Amino acid sequence: MTKFYAPTIIGATTLLTIAAGLGGIQGAIAGPETFAIAANGSITSNEVFNGTITGQAGGSTNSNFCGWIANRPNHTFRINGNGLMSLNLSVVDPNGGVSRPFTLLIKNADDPNADPFCAIADPLSGIPAEIGGVWNPGRYQVFIGNFEQAGNAGSAPYVLQISQ
Repeated sequence: MTKFYAPTIIGATTLLTIAAGLGGIQGAIAGPETFAIAANGSITSNEVFNGTITGQAGGSTNSNFCGWIANRPNHTFRINGNGLMSLNLSVVDPNGGVSRPFTLLIKNADDPNADPFCAIADPLSGIPAEIGGVWNPGRYQVFIGNFEQAGNAGSAPYVLQISQ
């Protein structure tokens, strides 16, 4: 299993980049969190990244099939390199459980004509919203939503778990 690492040097060789908002620090106008992963799994830093990012789910945009989402992605990520990469993303409550029907919507930012992927949590069965598999290099947008519109108790804290 490949671990995620946070970089100590930012630059062209940065393989994993975490931007504003890590650890749940969110501003009212903060942009989406961004991270990049090398397809070959090689990491140059020794600082371990624990594989989770927190945020607030929901929004005022009806995705028509994957719940209410924000008008901007909660997170964006880029897979670098020439090869494919195995990657899994799942959404849970801050306590690690599945008490809300979170949605996980992923769009290919490099191909606007590509079909987005949607996963919906099942709180009754304890199954989180989860999307995993083999990914091509490229940029992806991650939206964390739910089925209640913002302003109607639709915003809820979440933890995005990332693993290879």
